[in-house]
Amino acid sequence: MSLLSPDVEQTVFLAAFLFWLLFTFVIERFLRGGGPYSEERTKEDRGSALVIYFSTFAAIIIAFSLGGANVTLLPEWAFFIGIPFMFLGMLIRGWAIRTLKGYFLFTVGVREHQKVVDTGPYRLVRHPAYTGAIICFVGIGLAVQSLAGLLLLLLVSTLAYGYRISVEERALLKDLGEPYAAYVSRTKRLIPFVF
Repeated sequence: MSLLSPDVEQTVFLAAFLFWLLFTFVIERFLRGGGPYSEERTKEDRGSALVIYFSTFAAIIIAFSLGGANVTLLPEWAFFIGIPFMFLGMLIRGWAIRTLKGYFLFTVGVREHQKVVDTGPYRLVRHPAYTGAIICFVGIGLAVQSLAGLLLLLLVSTLAYGYRISVEERALLKDLGEPYAAYVSRTKRLIPFVF
């Protein structure tokens, strides 16, 4: 027997997804202190922002289609894990953005007089905002209850953010030098003590 009716599940998912969109396109700006998009276009980005936006949104649309078509269905409990994962991912990402404040850019770039930030979630990993985003995408995949959708979102977000990390770390090492190299030597990229 289902714990929630399909209509209630859809409403809960739609509310969580709409909150994620609001978080991604509005709340994140307030967490970092706002600022116009134009200041964020940089040569160092190498298209990584576009790769993330287009690939992950395409993967979300495909995951929705797979879930709606009942392709490789996951059990109902996946929905009840997926929704909290979405919010956990947003919480981690929000904490990371708030910690960096004005240093957080939506494209790769280094601010003038920027220093290495190793407080808050950055004590544990170098890219906690990306960890949060990937957790959120896993949550979306679980919530649509499609194993194929979950695997697609996990693969695409990991590859997109992996590319972004390689581009970003190259820029940070070039511009911040030895302090960032020392930070890299004592922290992991996405998962504390693992990777």
